[in-house]
Amino acid sequence: MPTSPTIIAPTILAPTILAFGGAHIDRRGQVSGTYVPAASNPGMMREDVGGVVFNALRSVVKRGVSASLISVRGG
Repeated sequence: MPTSPTIIAPTILAPTILAFGGAHIDRRGQVSGTYVPAASNPGMMREDVGGVVFNALRSVVKRGVSASLISVRGG
């Protein structure tokens, strides 16, 4: 008795992005009160990872795309 052929469906993989570019440290400062020129102004500093390629990959990862970044590291 003949058997039915086996149908093998291709596996669909999620898209993957590999990017080369800069990953930088963005440093931002904000004065807590009114800014006084030529004085010591208390405030807060914030550091975040940034860079054009890093920011672009962060956006696509939020949309479910797998992504990797290759970048040089400074000293």
